[in-house]
Amino acid sequence: RGVLRPGEFLHVAEDSGLIEAIDWRIFKRSCALKAQCSDDGYLSINVAPRHLLRDNFATRLLGLLERTGLAPEHLLIEVTEGSLLDEPDRVRAVLEQLQAHGIGVALDDFGTGYSSLSYLHTFPLRVLKIDRTFLAALDQQDNSGAVIAAVLALARALGMDVVAEGIETETQRRALIELGCEF
Repeated sequence: RGVLRPGEFLHVAEDSGLIEAIDWRIFKRSCALKAQCSDDGYLSINVAPRHLLRDNFATRLLGLLERTGLAPEHLLIEVTEGSLLDEPDRVRAVLEQLQAHGIGVALDDFGTGYSSLSYLHTFPLRVLKIDRTFLAALDQQDNSGAVIAAVLALARALGMDVVAEGIETETQRRALIELGCEF
């Protein structure tokens, strides 16, 4: 059938149980490619809740880094607030184990979940990713700029970086620069 879009095969992979094998293959390939880069940047990968709740996730991820040669400080895993809800103590333990080895954690889609502020001091987070819905409104005259400014101030006070995702216009880009968003 040729190249398929994710929407055409992901549900089949999930239903058949192959999604975890696909995820780990992508993790391995991505880590190996990043290990070959000479820059100081990091690789950012989305990690599904099902991975965080596996008993061997941290051990398996650390083993993957060792096999691919990627230094842990060059890896950032992204989790959603939903990942933190089901078994928060268990997830926190996994994230703390990864952080102890130098892997960073980003909270993806910040501001769209249930109790985001409680996560900031409960989980070992290094990066907040502002959801694109806040950026979309920057072109309009509303309070999105104030919300983003507050998130930036909070993140700075906690020693975190902020990534704004979904920048689509020059107006949004300029507004974020003026607010002090570097990424």
